[in-house]
Amino acid sequence: MSGALLMISDAYGHHGGVQTYSRRVAEIMMAWGEQRGLPLACASLHDRAESGSVHRHPVRYCRFAGAGGSKSRFAAMSFRLARELRPDVAVVAHLGITPVALALKAAGLLRSYVVMLHGIEAWRRVSAAKRAAARGAAAVVATTRYTADLFAQLNGCPVARMRVVPLGLAELELPPAAPPPAPHDDLRVLTVGRLIAEDHYKGFDMLIDSVGQACREGARIHLTIVGDGNDRPRLEARARALRASGAVSFRGAVSDKRLREEFQRCDVFALPSRYEGFGIVFLEAMRFEKPCIGGNHGGIPEVISHGEDGFLVEHGDVSGLAARLVQFWKQPELRIKMGQRGRSKVNNTYLFPHMRDRWCSLLDGVATERLSCAASQGS
Repeated sequence: MSGALLMISDAYGHHGGVQTYSRRVAEIMMAWGEQRGLPLACASLHDRAESGSVHRHPVRYCRFAGAGGSKSRFAAMSFRLARELRPDVAVVAHLGITPVALALKAAGLLRSYVVMLHGIEAWRRVSAAKRAAARGAAAVVATTRYTADLFAQLNGCPVARMRVVPLGLAELELPPAAPPPAPHDDLRVLTVGRLIAEDHYKGFDMLIDSVGQACREGARIHLTIVGDGNDRPRLEARARALRASGAVSFRGAVSDKRLREEFQRCDVFALPSRYEGFGIVFLEAMRFEKPCIGGNHGGIPEVISHGEDGFLVEHGDVSGLAARLVQFWKQPELRIKMGQRGRSKVNNTYLFPHMRDRWCSLLDGVATERLSCAASQGS
């Protein structure tokens, strides 16, 4: 028997960029494998197969094994699946689990594998085992050129082996964008994220302070923060300290339907993050024709084109961010034009078919190379 193997860290238990990308790749690998008669199996480090969550998605796995967070169980399950399936190719959806793929290849249970990089986890020199696993991969896929180049530089991975495949949004029918506000209406700013102490780099403090400064300068701005976590009480206290009554609202965790409504209602989306591997949330805002303000760091400059569909600001530059908010408040026509450009960018570059075509081309190349090597060894 032969097939394809997907090795993931977590795809169905949480929401986030890594999980979303893993789910998209699973859909792509299933369709790619079905066209070639290759069934898809999946081993997950953190998901639990018995939870039933893996049965509520469009991917048809011939086998799904969830380790529930146990690294030893994940390794054992991966070896068992590889022995049963004898996969032609595997995709390893997180750098942290790549040593298992290298061990499978060394044991003769796996012919070729592709490694995925998402962002922060790849922006440093990693362990020797992970470096060896990356170098042993047929290709290393990153969501941005920034991540690909930095990882290759720090870890001695051949640049020729690096590929960049951004995340693609699902093709959903969205309602028309909300009509623009009158020139002197409040500027409605939206930000979304986990409000936890570990994610202080997202820049929520900076955004709150910038709104306060802009309001003190006479601008009429209201910030809505969607998300929850252990840092919310501190952020709420920071917002209450502003000399601008009612300038910040906290919505907490919301449903997908409510989040879409928040995107529709806002005028601008802002997340001045210092570390962001990609930033799918910017694309989600652009689909609703909303201009974006993001940090001029990591992979964000590859998503936001400064001065075209939004602005980039330096993390910590409260005055610079406040100036951009005031500019959007004073120039409603600017945010309308930027929003239109952003939506056009998403539709032309960042939809699921774009991602699917890039991945299928990559998988075809890996499979063809593997077949060529096998033929030359047999001749």
